[in-house]
Amino acid sequence: MKKWFNNYKKNIQRQAQYYTDKLNNVFFRTEEYECLERKLKSFRNRKAEIIECKPYDTIISEKQSRGNFEIEYLIHCQLLIKHKGFFYTEESIQRRKSIFDNEELVDDFVVNDERHFEHNKKVRNREMKNRSNPGINYQSAATGQNNYNRSAAVEYAEKWWDSNNTAYKNFELNCTNFISQCLKAGKAPMRGYPNRSQGWWYANQNWSYSWTVAHALRWYLGTSTRGLRAKEVTEPDKLIPGDVICYDFDGDGKWQHNTIVVEIDSDNMPLVNAHTISSRKRYWSYEDSPAWTEDANYKFFNIIV
Repeated sequence: MKKWFNNYKKNIQRQAQYYTDKLNNVFFRTEEYECLERKLKSFRNRKAEIIECKPYDTIISEKQSRGNFEIEYLIHCQLLIKHKGFFYTEESIQRRKSIFDNEELVDDFVVNDERHFEHNKKVRNREMKNRSNPGINYQSAATGQNNYNRSAAVEYAEKWWDSNNTAYKNFELNCTNFISQCLKAGKAPMRGYPNRSQGWWYANQNWSYSWTVAHALRWYLGTSTRGLRAKEVTEPDKLIPGDVICYDFDGDGKWQHNTIVVEIDSDNMPLVNAHTISSRKRYWSYEDSPAWTEDANYKFFNIIV
């Protein structure tokens, strides 16, 4: 077996052990250490304990580059967590790259982390104009009572958190598309077709901005009075499974991410599923994300039944 492969496997195990043993000889970049330290601090503050971390890795490419050998791989990390007598498993999948010089590991890092959220500048600018106009006229293409099925939405979020449903177009930056799919699975009513700037909808391999753009969905949920509707609440402990959280990590009014609540922990706080970095039962605050800052803002939405 090649030496580089042994070194790669050793580093995978060290990454897993870091959560429980705080090893120092792991190839993490400084900002990643900072994210992990925030995550561990969050666990301590919640009086939660990581009992075990299980890593599952898959190499997806190998290449020579400038005299170095590089591999890209996926790592599926399962954290078994004990929180005040309640046990659950948090999961995530990262795409990472390892670089070797003479078969010695010299670097390892996330290829596409959560600072790279979906944003087509043209779409973002258009939606930012809507931000100052909460009374924007979303014309309805659907009528009838909203019979939102929370269990079905959560079931979908659990089934597809780590993969993509081929019934829908997949995006490299997929967080809002995934949340919209979850809401649709819960039979949230669509409206506005075929105008992409109106309503919330997906049809004939086309979609509204609010279906795929984090900023647009946040403002749709905050203003819609027909079809899919939501009520903003002030605190995360007022959310229940099937509800949605929106994230402005920089505190600059540009909403970058959305998650769906799938479970409530022992403190009555949400655990969420999401895409872009595929995450399952992640603590709602996202303080372990490289996109998070101390200026982060959140919006908490109860989906109206």
